Amino acid sequence: MKLLPLCEERGLHRIAFVGATKHAGKTTAMNAFLRELAASSESQRSPTSTQAHGFESPSVQPFRGGSASDIVRPTVGICSIGLDGERLDAILGLAKPPVEVAAGTLVATAERAIAAASAPLEWLFATGIHSPLGEVVVVRATESTNVLLAGVRSRQHVATVMEALRRFGADYVLVDGAFDRVAAAAPGLVDAVVLAVGAVSGRTVSEVVRHAAYVSQRFLLPPASPEVRALFADAVASDHIGIAYASGVTRLFPREQSAEFAHGLFAAHEADGSAVTAVYVPGAVGDRLLQAAVSSERPVTVVVAHPAQLLAEEKALSSYWQKGHSLVVWTPLPLLAIAANPVHILGHALDRGELLREMSAAFPNVAVYDALEG
Repeated sequence: MKLLPLCEERGLHRIAFVGATKHAGKTTAMNAFLRELAASSESQRSPTSTQAHGFESPSVQPFRGGSASDIVRPTVGICSIGLDGERLDAILGLAKPPVEVAAGTLVATAERAIAAASAPLEWLFATGIHSPLGEVVVVRATESTNVLLAGVRSRQHVATVMEALRRFGADYVLVDGAFDRVAAAAPGLVDAVVLAVGAVSGRTVSEVVRHAAYVSQRFLLPPASPEVRALFADAVASDHIGIAYASGVTRLFPREQSAEFAHGLFAAHEADGSAVTAVYVPGAVGDRLLQAAVSSERPVTVVVAHPAQLLAEEKALSSYWQKGHSLVVWTPLPLLAIAANPVHILGHALDRGELLREMSAAFPNVAVYDALEG
C-alpha cells in the first residue's frame, strides 16, 4: 500500500510516525514512506508548499533528481522527538534500524549524531536547541545515506525544527516519534499520524489488535459537538479548565489545578444538586480525572484538547466508559494508517494474513498495511 496518494488526496504534508510499543516497526514504516517519496516525481508543480504554509520563499531550492530539469522530486524533511540516539537498543542490545534518506533530504539532528551518517551531510542551519548530544542543526544529505535522529525532546522543539525544515524547502516533513512520545501527534505540529503496531505487543493476533485499539482510540475519539464547543469556547480561548454544570453555568479555573481538585468538584456538586455535566481540560487527561468522573451518578463528558493529551491507561478508560460517560476531543488529528508489523524483534512472527485481516476488520475506516512491505 502507498501512503503518498492518501497524503496528496487529503492535502497532508506533515506526518508523525508513532509506535504503539517499543519495537513496533515505526522506523521501518517511516523508511518505507521515505523510499516512496524518493521514488516519486512531478512533471508539473504548483507553487512551493513553503509559500502555501505561510513561509517566505527559501533561498535553498527544492532538490532536483535526475538529469531532466523538468522533473522535480519532493523535498523531504525529517526529525524525531525523544532521544532515540543509540545504534543498539538500550534494553535488549539489539541493532536498531537506521533511518534511510535519499539525496536532498533535510535532516534535523544533534551535532554529535551527524558523525553516524554513512555519507557526507551538508550543514545548513543551527536551530539554537541544545541537547546532551550538542546543538540541533539542519543538514542536507548529499547522497543516499543512513542518519541518526536525536536532540529534539519537546513539542516546542519540534515546532521550531519543523519551521526550519519548511523554510529550507521541505514539501513533506516526517516526525519520528520515539517510543512513548505521542507528543509528536499534536494538531498544529502535524497533519496526521501513522501508528505502527507490532508483534511485540502481544503473543497472539487478538492481543496485538486489542493493544492497537487501546492506543489508536485517542485518534478516533468523536469531535466535540457544537453544543459542547459553545460551553467551553471561553475556556479554550483563555487556556483554562472549564467545568459545566447541570444548571447551565460554566465556570473557568486555572489549568494548574490538580486532579484532587477535580475529584472534589464531582463530590461536592453531586451533594448540593449542581452536578457537573462536562469538563474541558487543556492539559493531560490521565487516570485520576477519569476515576473522579466515575464517581458521578450523572452522565459526564470529558473534553480532551487533542489526542496527544489523552494519557489514561486502558483500565481507567474502560471503567469510565462502562459508567456511561463520554470522551470527546476538541481538535482531532486524523489517523492516516496503521502499519502492522507481524515480526517480533526476537525473530518469531505472527501470521501476516491473519494480522492484516483482523486489524482491517477492527479499523474499517483506516488504511492498514504491512510495515515490512510498505
